[in-house]
Amino acid sequence: MDVQTSAGKGQNALATMEALRKLPAPNSDDPRIDLEEALAAASLGDYKREQAVVAKAAEKGAARGARLLVARARREECWALERLGQPKQAIASCEDAKRIYKEAGDRTGLAHSLKAIGAVLFDQGDFTGSKTKNEEALAVFRETGNKRGMAAALNNIATTLAGWGDHAGAKRKQEEALAILRETAAKLEAAIVLSNIGLDLSYLGDLAGARRTLEESLAMSREIGDKSETTDDLVNLGWTLYSQGDLSGAKKRLEEARSMSRETGEKKYSAYALFDLGVILSAEGDLAGARREFQEALNIQNEIGDNGEAAGTLVALSELSIEEGHPPEATVSIRQAITEFQKEKSIDNEISAQSILARALLEMGKPADAQRESARVAGLVAKSQNRSVRLQMAIVAARVRAALGKPAEAEKSLETTLAEATKYGFVGYQFEARLALAEIEMKSGKVAAGRARLEALEKDATAKGFGLIARKAAAARS
Repeated sequence: MDVQTSAGKGQNALATMEALRKLPAPNSDDPRIDLEEALAAASLGDYKREQAVVAKAAEKGAARGARLLVARARREECWALERLGQPKQAIASCEDAKRIYKEAGDRTGLAHSLKAIGAVLFDQGDFTGSKTKNEEALAVFRETGNKRGMAAALNNIATTLAGWGDHAGAKRKQEEALAILRETAAKLEAAIVLSNIGLDLSYLGDLAGARRTLEESLAMSREIGDKSETTDDLVNLGWTLYSQGDLSGAKKRLEEARSMSRETGEKKYSAYALFDLGVILSAEGDLAGARREFQEALNIQNEIGDNGEAAGTLVALSELSIEEGHPPEATVSIRQAITEFQKEKSIDNEISAQSILARALLEMGKPADAQRESARVAGLVAKSQNRSVRLQMAIVAARVRAALGKPAEAEKSLETTLAEATKYGFVGYQFEARLALAEIEMKSGKVAAGRARLEALEKDATAKGFGLIARKAAAARS
């Protein structure tokens, strides 16, 4: 059964278990059958079933004095609870499993428990704690020769590195993990790592490579029938398509992800899909619709204690306030979010939030304050590997220069930014740079050139469905 589940044949594994349950008692009531059912259910994204079955397995194991079986059940319960958005209960289950394994001298079980705790800590925004737990787990897996465990721990460490903005380092860890997984023919785990590689490729600016990798992962996930990984792939692919300017394609993937996450009860992925849909609606010009999606995502993030993602959603809501003409309201929430990002050492998010704060201050007529805020993260921007946030900050910094009476410098900087956005295929940032250039030209006396640029921008943005920027271009032209 475990072989069937690992090979991506969860439905076949469930069918095998149904046959085992028809055996005469007591064999039909063996808690090991419950554990295998839980694993198969998890591989298909049915976490409610997984949790119910492992709770039953733990109860049977305790009654029989099978302590290691109880530990395994509690460890699997930890994963199920984490995916269902119950982090405190998940940690309690993980710690219980870890204690039993340690007392029994089961090193492999201990390592799996450490890895599970690390995953929950990551979702709580404790990146340092997560990395520490996964490094402890990796050391034990290497010691015991557990290759799949090594790959999982490496992937988790990579996720932490990505959270800190080290996408190149994360990709190296993921490629090491993927090589191990291909060797062991673990299709589901390979799909998970491929998805993470795709996401890091998008951050590094290789959108075409990211799309190919994510589509490969999605095809594997669909073939296996794992709804959780399919949802993750759809979210990541949706974001990549958005970055490439394919709003309709992105929305299609994200709406499927939202529907699937609601079906499985996996709140974390539901929040991801809602957030990304909010970004797309905002780009289309539907600010009210965007606010609804962001608010629903924030409610979920607060419920499950995902502080880092909640801070990111607060920034997105604040940016909507700027678009709606209320920049002072935005600054308070953005500063709160920046504090959270600094605590987590999430440099990509901190840079992005500081750029939006600078934009709010510009809208309030405070260019000197905006410059000070931009300068706070100059060191982070210099070492950032995230192509997207570098482009975002570059456009805002150019606007600040223009507002401080340096339009020529601003135009030169924007031409460079536009060329970079075009080279790497970031369509939204191409439009943002073109808008900034046109507005600066209009204000510095190059009215004919500015109007021509705005007219072309309005046409191009409308054709791609970027209604908000098309509306801005039309307003600036008139």
